[in-house]
Amino acid sequence: MLYVDIPTPDELRRLIGVRSRWCVSIYLPTHPVTQHRDIDRLELRALAEDAVGQLTGSGVRANEVADIRDQLAELADDEAFWTYQSHGLAVFADADAIRTFRLPESVSRASEVSDRFHLSPMIAAVSFPRVGYVLALSEYAARLIEVTPDGGGEALAVPGLPERLGGLFDPQRRPGDPAIGEGGQPLAVRDNAREVDRALRTFLAGLDVPLVLATVDSLAASYRRASSYPNLAPTHISGSPDRLSDGELAARAQPILSDYNERRLQAVKEEWERRHSSGRSVADLSQIARAATLGAVDTLLYDADRPVYGTVAEADGAISVGPHGPGTYDIVDEVIGRTIMAGGRAMAVAEDDLPDRHSPVAAILRYPV
Repeated sequence: MLYVDIPTPDELRRLIGVRSRWCVSIYLPTHPVTQHRDIDRLELRALAEDAVGQLTGSGVRANEVADIRDQLAELADDEAFWTYQSHGLAVFADADAIRTFRLPESVSRASEVSDRFHLSPMIAAVSFPRVGYVLALSEYAARLIEVTPDGGGEALAVPGLPERLGGLFDPQRRPGDPAIGEGGQPLAVRDNAREVDRALRTFLAGLDVPLVLATVDSLAASYRRASSYPNLAPTHISGSPDRLSDGELAARAQPILSDYNERRLQAVKEEWERRHSSGRSVADLSQIARAATLGAVDTLLYDADRPVYGTVAEADGAISVGPHGPGTYDIVDEVIGRTIMAGGRAMAVAEDDLPDRHSPVAAILRYPV
């Protein structure tokens, strides 16, 4: 099992909103296999020392530098923490706290010090994750399986998810039977599907992760009518899931998850093209920074591997490009933050998926600016 901490929208907004005399952001690739944890811990120590050097060079008081050095050292020494890892790790530290997120995708090593956190690599790691869930639904049982990037699958304990459904339908019932609802749907099917949906709604709240249904065709339509989860994949694994192990279901879900992410990205790219002639899609960083400041960006596409350092004016979003140093930060990162804080979404993509490969960003706007 991979141990993943995907930030909820509220957690992400809190991180975006942090402004401090200094903020440390550290990223490193990690290994789910515990035999490699010492390598990961050494990597964190090296990146922590790099951050400490940046803090010292920025004129941060010696006692504050010593405090953050001690806190990062404690994290590196935490045996229990390093026993349960995924493919990437993000560490955010300021004068108030240290926050960690285990990420489903590997990330490039980085150590950044600024007055705000560097969040675009973490957002990139969860934009199109090769993770998801499978809801295995049969006549008498339901289980939720976590799908991990390495192709594994493991059933999760979901509070409120009924382990025994008591029969989702009875083949002996006929239309006109009191147990048959409108449209000929057995009430047991409808009620049990709603019960499953209620449990998943709480468990998956705040997550932007696809859910794949695994069930017989006759139950698939019934569950889709009851489901309130917005990321339910349009394609399901057909057949009784009772005959398949958790790993087999996860393997069958992988191509569905890939197709779901590809369709999602393709829909955004097509929408960008449709809106371009009306001035509601742009690919200029200066214009997008201004639009994000005004709350006009609906969807932002960005290349996480092309930072642009400088500053963005708080009032009007005017950008000033400058060298990477204590007084600057990644402008793309700041545009992402302003987009999310205004209710927009940010999606990391490959360079080839951007409308203009000369720009690290592209945006669909709510209105022309």
